[in-house]
Amino acid sequence: MKKLLLIIMIFPVLGTGYLNAQKLSKNDAFDILTKWEGKWKNSAVFEKSVWITEITQTRGITETNLILSNNYLENNGL
Repeated sequence: MKKLLLIIMIFPVLGTGYLNAQKLSKNDAFDILTKWEGKWKNSAVFEKSVWITEITQTRGITETNLILSNNYLENNGL
């Protein structure tokens, strides 16, 4: 009886997780990567710390492309 009650309580939780996982297709999962494609201007500031004795600022351009059948995002800093 305890096993039956346990199964009845756990099944809805596991079933819901499985159903939600099935809603996301592979194309939807990679949509976020397509937003990073292209050329981007960037800048970084390294504050003074134990390892860096003075403040340093850098600027550059980063180019990102989807490669290998749009499964990977390649990032090149220029």
